[in-house]
Amino acid sequence: QGPRQVVTTPPAGGMSDIDSEAGGSSDDSAELVDAQDGDWDWGEQESSATRDVLYHEIEHESTGACLDHCASKYGWDLREFAKRLQLDIYGSIRVVNYLRKEVLANRAQLDDIALTKHLQHPFINGTRPALLEDDSFLFPVLEDDALLSALSQESFDGPGHAGVSEATDGVSALRMQNEELRSQLIAQQALLEDAKTSLIANLQDSSAPDEHSSSDSDDIDTPSAQRSFGGKQKRTGGKSKNFEANEQSYFDSYAKTGIHHEMLSDHTRTESYRLFLQENPSLIKDKIVLDVGCGTGILSMFAAQAGAKHVYAIDMSDILTDAREIVRKNGFADKITLFQGKVEDIKLPVEQVDVIVSEWMGYFLLYESMLDSVIWARDKYLAPGGVCMPDHTPMFISAIQDDVRLNFWDNVYGFQMPNIKEKVHRQLTSEPVVDHYNGEQCQLSDSCMFRNVDCQNGSVADLEFIADFQVVAHKSGKCDAMLTWFDTIFREKCDREVVFTTGPHVPHEKQTHWKQTALYLAEPVMLEEGDSISGKVHCHRRKENARHLDILLEYAHTKKGSTVRGENKFQNYALY
Repeated sequence: QGPRQVVTTPPAGGMSDIDSEAGGSSDDSAELVDAQDGDWDWGEQESSATRDVLYHEIEHESTGACLDHCASKYGWDLREFAKRLQLDIYGSIRVVNYLRKEVLANRAQLDDIALTKHLQHPFINGTRPALLEDDSFLFPVLEDDALLSALSQESFDGPGHAGVSEATDGVSALRMQNEELRSQLIAQQALLEDAKTSLIANLQDSSAPDEHSSSDSDDIDTPSAQRSFGGKQKRTGGKSKNFEANEQSYFDSYAKTGIHHEMLSDHTRTESYRLFLQENPSLIKDKIVLDVGCGTGILSMFAAQAGAKHVYAIDMSDILTDAREIVRKNGFADKITLFQGKVEDIKLPVEQVDVIVSEWMGYFLLYESMLDSVIWARDKYLAPGGVCMPDHTPMFISAIQDDVRLNFWDNVYGFQMPNIKEKVHRQLTSEPVVDHYNGEQCQLSDSCMFRNVDCQNGSVADLEFIADFQVVAHKSGKCDAMLTWFDTIFREKCDREVVFTTGPHVPHEKQTHWKQTALYLAEPVMLEEGDSISGKVHCHRRKENARHLDILLEYAHTKKGSTVRGENKFQNYALY
């Protein structure tokens, strides 16, 4: 589909929080510029203490000493690794934050050898992994992390670095990049703070039951775009001043090969689409197929291979240039016609198509809002009796206990770190967490389908909603979060029905790149077997960027056998 990335924002707070999360202030930038340009050598002369790659409680006297220790102690020469990947400053920051995050999550379970192999895994095939395009890794995992810039190719001498003048240019460029990133952080914080304020104010104003209460069952199916929600009134259809910039950024991310490698490497996802297209001859053979958001053209080639009469493939990004060459190289140039642009702006040479296929799903199913274009194409081109696939994508929710992310800080080699635990908790509860979870280990309750997106018959208005849910605990435990996922179903008129899940209850190797989306609670709920958590999931597009989401979780805890529902609580999240 598109860029599988969540652009996160730092937790709400004052400027001091921004300075801390960004790893410094404008004063730090001034100090950087004042450094002796000709003697600047990041890898060897950085004076600040640097935390070890595998043991964050161990500090080395410099980044150079840290990298030397990693090479000698763990057998991983990060300098050579960085040179091979040709990391720029952003690449260095992403890699270091990836290492820090994975160490925090896995240090307690893995020994040095296993943990090093785990950290190296995304890079073992010699290609650039998707994490190098993931902006969530631009935000420091550890405060004042001196290692962040140490893997940049500007950090040490090597091919393509010819002395003092280029070193000076590198420092100047870094200062500019640092200021740009800082400005982006401040802007994102302001947007998040505004959204939180308006959502909370609206909830407080409407907390008393009345004739328009959300407990009214008729309100559940009313699209939130048609009423006041989170301080936002019904849309007028006008575009924000940043609309075009947001759209261009979104489509530009499709042109990068890393995301396509991630999607094509997702066997569950790609094989399911292949099975649908190649095991349903009554739908595909001798039929006209439209592939919306074709990317590299893999689905179009599956359809052509299965005997489609002709395939029309559309993508807005520059990956379309590569797709044309891929189609030609594989002998399908006479069967597949490719168009670059938005489907809404393209005039197909046919009036109708028999099948529309698209891999449009995002995190929390609806992140990125690509389904809008699929629905537009369906209403414009799909012939009577035709199918739009996948035709159903139900969304599920369950209660989970997470003993890793927070409890880790209760005993770090015998030391308590409550301030770090509080900070981590604040980050977890301000935005959804997209990650792989082990359902067998963490699920406390059954799951509940809270929304079913009907791609065959639904409308764009259906993509904003308030939906009921109720889950019942099947064992006692501490509910730290509500975990969500979705299934993808190819069913309408199929010879062979194909279904795959993005849920936590399948083996890790069969989980998808969509992972699951966790909504962490500000206050955990202590559950006994038979207790229930019920409430509503509110989903609304962000005013600033319709491809992003505001999610509001409304929930209450009810004891087993009780007829009295617990106190209603509210928590909002911004999925960027």
